[in-house]
Amino acid sequence: VLPNYTKKLVQLFIAQCDNPNDKTRKATYEKIMDERVVSYFQELLGIMSETQYDEEKVQREAIWLLEHAAHREVVKFAIMMLGFTKCESYRERLQTIALHEEFTGIVLFALRNGATGANDIAFELAKKLKGWGRVAAIDFMEGNTADVKEWLLTEGYKTEVAEAFVAMLGIEKGKLDVALHEKEISYELFNGASGLITNVLNNSFERF
Repeated sequence: VLPNYTKKLVQLFIAQCDNPNDKTRKATYEKIMDERVVSYFQELLGIMSETQYDEEKVQREAIWLLEHAAHREVVKFAIMMLGFTKCESYRERLQTIALHEEFTGIVLFALRNGATGANDIAFELAKKLKGWGRVAAIDFMEGNTADVKEWLLTEGYKTEVAEAFVAMLGIEKGKLDVALHEKEISYELFNGASGLITNVLNNSFERF
């Protein structure tokens, strides 16, 4: 990311929020297209946390960008901005967008910041998705219920990407050590534990 890029982008977006018109919206849109959102995500979080803004205006212009975006990076930026507002009323729309794996993680960020029940949503998404969408949802969610832990240990690790990473998440969040401490375990847990450990070991061997 170019020096001061993120700060300039935030300035353009706040100017758009304060004076929404074709010129200010075009300036923000074009600036977003200069970089991939993932490259300045963390910096943007820090800058926005230190910026004074009108939440209602930010939400209005984030929705405008979301509804008029012809490019994925603009969709991501718009979703991120929604995360700095109370976006409960947009939860269903965001959940639908999250079914595309490229947007799963950023939608969950927005819902965690601006809505309720984000962990439950992450769990539902993880069960529906495969690949990177499932990875993002599992990385986000907490193993806060018995159902979630059981799923993490028996089904969650079954992805086609980042197998070792997801397996480690499943082992930690699903509390595999606790589950295996029982005198008797189910056939499903036995198979799940085998799959989790195999994925981790395979990755370790590939490093040599």
